[in-house]
Amino acid sequence: MKRKYRVGPYVDLDKDPITLPSGRVLDEVAAREMARDTLRGLRRGRPSLHGESGTSPEVRFRLEPQVKEELDAFARHRVLTPSQVMRDALRMYLDEHAS
Repeated sequence: MKRKYRVGPYVDLDKDPITLPSGRVLDEVAAREMARDTLRGLRRGRPSLHGESGTSPEVRFRLEPQVKEELDAFARHRVLTPSQVMRDALRMYLDEHAS
């Protein structure tokens, strides 16, 4: 398997700082700050379904293999995820059977 990225040798930025195209000198402290800022900017996990920060409740259940294959084919044909199909189906079921 060919790797997309190659890891080079370790560089001690305190001994051999690098000057970036912007002119900023990249030493160990600056490298840690850049890494921290980059990681802070990354989103972790999936966005909540209700549009607010936090997590959405999760429900898990098992399916027969044939039903799972049908679900996957149905979702793929409609360019949806299986989760979107199941959420829509449950919403329709609950609306139809509300008392």
